[in-house]
Amino acid sequence: MGKKHRIVIAITVFVLVVSAAVVAAYLVGSQKPKTQPPPFLGESTVDLLPTQITEWETYTNTKYSYSIDYPEGWATIINITGGGKKETLDNADSLDIFDSASQKSYPEAVMTITRREAPSSLPDGWNESESTINGIQVKKIEGDEEGLHKETYILPSDKGVIEIEVRYAVGDPVKQTFDEMLSTFQLTQ
Repeated sequence: MGKKHRIVIAITVFVLVVSAAVVAAYLVGSQKPKTQPPPFLGESTVDLLPTQITEWETYTNTKYSYSIDYPEGWATIINITGGGKKETLDNADSLDIFDSASQKSYPEAVMTITRREAPSSLPDGWNESESTINGIQVKKIEGDEEGLHKETYILPSDKGVIEIEVRYAVGDPVKQTFDEMLSTFQLTQ
């Protein structure tokens, strides 16, 4: 192979390498930037986060003296807690709140607010910590069960305890909405 032939091969290889580098740089530069996940809420507090939701409704429970805001159009279901007992929305012992538009059957992502005489027991292997919801000191219990993450907030009240359980699939953006709902929770008089 002659000297001239080797120079042609070297130039061809050089042009191919430079072309490949230019194409690679173009492809990397033209990719859309990755979006950052929503900020992590610290273990000690539930903060207000902005969402796309513009209209909110307020649920007020007159029997157990609390209120919470939830997105307009979300479903509220009363859970009857004793045979024959008539409950209305404003005196429910237990209430489920969930996005009925995105969850046609019984929801995986749901917030349940329940009044109990005493707190539920801590499931094996779950974490317990102190937290704050809208200025109220609470006990937070969290763990995973049946492929879902559960957070239970236990609030002392003059009528026993109020437990707020939030259940969702890990990574589900509804977590941000639940956090915003929690930030509106108030004990009323």
